[in-house]
Amino acid sequence: MIDVAVVGPLGIGPMNSPKQILTEMDPAAPPKELRIHTTNEILSLLLTWNAPCPVLDKAIGYKVNKLDINTNARHSFHSG
Repeated sequence: MIDVAVVGPLGIGPMNSPKQILTEMDPAAPPKELRIHTTNEILSLLLTWNAPCPVLDKAIGYKVNKLDINTNARHSFHSG
């Protein structure tokens, strides 16, 4: 919701009637609330996250990069 008022030498004027606007999804926005969970399996982790926008108008994919700090091996995983 957006509403606007003038601010000038006499103070703040009245607000206009609020208007609802829909902003565009940013396809480059990072995921929100990334969480890492341990599992009962050895060498296993569970990654969870939320989409960057509450309403998505098209399917998006994700890329997860893993770096093994012991071997310096890099792996990438893609979805979508």
